[in-house]
Amino acid sequence: DDLGNIDQIWLNDTTDASQLIVKSSASTPIQEILVDGSLGSLKAKTLNLTDRLEITGGLGQLTLHDIGEDAQIVGGAAPASGMKWKVNQVADGVDFLLAGSVQTFQAYSFAGGSLAADDLGKVKIKTGDVSVDFRAQAGDLDALQVAGNLTGTINTAGNLGKILSKSGRFEGVARAGGDILKFQVNQLEDAVLSAGGDVVKVAVKSDMIDSYILGGYDLGADAAFGTQQAGGDDALNGGDVYQVSIKGRFVRGYVAAGTLPAAPLTAGLPAVGQVLSGTIGKVKFGRVEYLSAAETFGLYAASAIQSVKIGNDSEAAGAYFEILDYSA
Repeated sequence: DDLGNIDQIWLNDTTDASQLIVKSSASTPIQEILVDGSLGSLKAKTLNLTDRLEITGGLGQLTLHDIGEDAQIVGGAAPASGMKWKVNQVADGVDFLLAGSVQTFQAYSFAGGSLAADDLGKVKIKTGDVSVDFRAQAGDLDALQVAGNLTGTINTAGNLGKILSKSGRFEGVARAGGDILKFQVNQLEDAVLSAGGDVVKVAVKSDMIDSYILGGYDLGADAAFGTQQAGGDDALNGGDVYQVSIKGRFVRGYVAAGTLPAAPLTAGLPAVGQVLSGTIGKVKFGRVEYLSAAETFGLYAASAIQSVKIGNDSEAAGAYFEILDYSA
């Protein structure tokens, strides 16, 4: 239009060798980019997408400026080399619905929405809080790094690699059909970490409150408790929890390996009390508190609990805090 804004770019019969390059001297809004085919790259570092980017094939490299609120990005099968995408600010309610493998995804900020692909490689959000659902629908998520608080669901059919937020809180569900390798955040609150296999390392700089770490229990594809009762795919497996370090308070938390404790979110599930095989390795809590909670909480292992260290100023009086080795 007269202001230099773009309504739509529409391409047909493109291939993996095709490139779309848009140059402008200033930030330029564009409503839609529609591609019937594939693109090797889309380079438009000054374009602000306001509505929709849809590609029937794959898109190898993407460079955009901002993506507006409630926009949708839909992509088909990725090239064999995977996708390398870089954007500046991603507003709230933006959904990336992709097929194939995302090798790298980088954004300055990502307020809220979803990022879904068959596999997710290295994902980095440089600043701000992130309220996003991340889904690796067929494989792994190798690494996810955010600067602030992280809320939402992290859901992988395979392994969940390295989750890192040095100064932020995780509040939500992290489910891996395979293993959770490393989960490092400032705080866990109202969080569930569920691995169909092993949980290798969880490191929390401050507190773990009302949260679950479950080795050998897979919440299934919906990443939610209770589907087992409705014919879903929750599954209790053998699994270990190797290392848990909570430098601050451990409050009404549950760490379990190869079993499912009778906790507020799990008490009515068929797998509660069933025991397969699972060992809890090294555990360290700075302080244990029950804060007038009536429920018991603590550590539960099907096979063994090897090492537990608890700070001297804990207040786990009575029967509130328990360490239960089902093999003993």
